[in-house]
Amino acid sequence: AQTLEFHTFEQHSKTKMGRLKSQVAEAKFTETRLNKELDDAKEDSKRKLAVLNRELKSAREALNDRDKLNSKISTQTNTITSLKTRLDSLLRSNGAAENIRIQSLSCDLADANKRLDLALVSVSSEQ
Repeated sequence: AQTLEFHTFEQHSKTKMGRLKSQVAEAKFTETRLNKELDDAKEDSKRKLAVLNRELKSAREALNDRDKLNSKISTQTNTITSLKTRLDSLLRSNGAAENIRIQSLSCDLADANKRLDLALVSVSSEQ
């Protein structure tokens, strides 16, 4: 009876051990598959991160280029404004100088007209 009981216990233990070995093998297979999926996901993440880093670098360069361009535009705008101010100033000073010159010439012309009138009067009185 003990031998039969031992034999039954041995069979039951072997069956249970077989199931446990099968479960361990399945667990190892699942672990291997999940590790591969994890490695693939890591690689995919690295690739995506590299793409994002390139895009970020490109965006930073574009922003830097835009800032440089804005700076150049600002400098050009300031130069144009300065040149316009200088031109206006020159036009005003030239206009003032021309007015003074015209007034001087007008005075000279008026003096010449007076002398002509005096000369005409003098010539008329002599005749």
